[in-house]
Amino acid sequence: MGGSIAITLAAARPDLVGRLVVAEGNLDPGGGMVSRPIAAQSETAFVQRGYDRSLAVLDQRSDAASYAATVRAADRVGLYRSAVGLLRGTTPTMRERLLAADVPRTFIFGELSLPDEDEHLLPEHGVYIEVVPAAGHDMMHDNPTGFAKAVAAGISRDYSRAAAARGPT
Repeated sequence: MGGSIAITLAAARPDLVGRLVVAEGNLDPGGGMVSRPIAAQSETAFVQRGYDRSLAVLDQRSDAASYAATVRAADRVGLYRSAVGLLRGTTPTMRERLLAADVPRTFIFGELSLPDEDEHLLPEHGVYIEVVPAAGHDMMHDNPTGFAKAVAAGISRDYSRAAAARGPT
C-alpha cells in the first residue's frame, strides 16, 4: 500500500515530493483478490481464524510466496483494517489524487498484470507508464532488476522535455 501513501503525500504536501513513482497502486475502491476475502470477515473472526486461513491459501499458490512472507510480517489487526480501507476507498479517490498531483508522475505495471485499461488512460492525464518485464503485481520480487530499472526511469525522466514535446495541455 505504499502507492496510496505516496499519492496521499504528493496530494497533501507537493512541496515534499519531487517525483511520484507508483507501482500498481490501488487507484479505485474495491480492493483485490486478497483484500476482499479478508474484509468480508469481522475483525475478530479474521484475527482469530481468518489470518491463518489466508496464509494457508497463499502458501498453496506457487506465485504468492513473497506475498505470503509479507503477510506474515504484518500485524493481523493492521492487515484487516488495511483491507477494509482498500475496499472502502478514500475521498477523493487515489485516482483523483494521482491525476491532480502537481508533480511528475510515473505508474509502473508488471507485464503479467497487463492488459489493464490504466495503461492507456493514465498517459492521457500526463502520467508516464513503465512496464517491468516477466513480472506480475509482486514485481519487485518477480524481477528485481527490471523493477529497479522502471523506478530509475521514473525518477530520472526529463519531464520538462517530455512536457514540451507534448505541447500545451
